[in-house]
Amino acid sequence: SDNDYRKNNKGKMEKAQIDRIADIMFPSALQVVLGCATEPTLYKDYVSIIKKAKDKGVPNVSLTTNGQLITKDKITELIQAGCDEITLSLHGVYKKLYEKFMPGATYEKLHDFLSNLKEEKLRLGSKTPTLRINYTANPENVYELSDFFKVFKKYNISILQVRPVMQIGGVYNTLFINDIDV
Repeated sequence: SDNDYRKNNKGKMEKAQIDRIADIMFPSALQVVLGCATEPTLYKDYVSIIKKAKDKGVPNVSLTTNGQLITKDKITELIQAGCDEITLSLHGVYKKLYEKFMPGATYEKLHDFLSNLKEEKLRLGSKTPTLRINYTANPENVYELSDFFKVFKKYNISILQVRPVMQIGGVYNTLFINDIDV
């Protein structure tokens, strides 16, 4: 979501680089996570990396995404490739704050993705990928958390991970988290 980060971090790994990393690292890896700090579904063949990790015996393979580009067909491919977990970035319970904190994302596509994931897992009889929500809380969106399961319970979320927003360097923007009544 950071424009400066996106501006200064362009490019992608070539397939040969990915294959080399997979050959060296995957046989000893306990976990492979695609994503974190960038959107892995922008790489056209991201499902092949998950399949490669599972083929090399990685016990836990996950995808960290905003879910905006994942179609129902891709969900089927992810399930068939053996994806163990999807960590979905979601920083607002309702449309207004979700779209504010997820630039370029739409609330409707979020719910389409969540519905499609639930439907495809049911159709294929699969318990995986499990669904983890990564909710980065801040003074504006933290109060929406009280309605989180009212809105999202139907999607069978396995883990809700709430983290306070931090500046680079690990300093909290504010100590708002101490002032919340739970």
